[in-house]
Amino acid sequence: MPLITQAIHFLIVTIFDLFITLILLRFIFQFIRPNFYHPLTQAIVKLTNPMVLPLRKIIPSVKSIDTASLILLISTCLLKLTLSCLIQYHLFPSIGGLLIWGIGDLLHLTLTLFFWSIIIQAVMSWISPYPNHPIYALLSNLTNPLTQPVKKYIKPISGIDLSPLVVLLGLQLLLMLIAAPLQQAGIAWAI
Repeated sequence: MPLITQAIHFLIVTIFDLFITLILLRFIFQFIRPNFYHPLTQAIVKLTNPMVLPLRKIIPSVKSIDTASLILLISTCLLKLTLSCLIQYHLFPSIGGLLIWGIGDLLHLTLTLFFWSIIIQAVMSWISPYPNHPIYALLSNLTNPLTQPVKKYIKPISGIDLSPLVVLLGLQLLLMLIAAPLQQAGIAWAI
């Protein structure tokens, strides 16, 4: 692949991944119920509103699930993968392969989001151990559903909480054993 094509591919995938991460965070917010007065939470909601609000007029929520955000998330991911396939392989991907590739890609992005949230939270706790920091509170809301069940079984040792380490290992295993094979199978079928 020529360098200019690689650069274009890199830019498109990066921009789409950033936007998909914003939509993913908005979708996760409905389950973790963060402080919606938090400036970062408000920024994410405001950045995604131009795409989500028109879809809400067409697609109603199902119980407590914001289906408009979910459909936007899935369709944006599929658009990214289609463009990626067109740039890299110069062909339109098969629908079945694209769907499997999309599931693997969304799973990869979700697991990576949680992975880096735990890392950033751990680093913040070492540098500035003040749990009242707004970003720390948002990260806690995001990671607590993963770390709290582990904390029941793994107690702190000499004041060191090892539950994030166990969750990080679990997330890496899920990336290797589920997300990566789904992506590879989807790519193989799509092209």
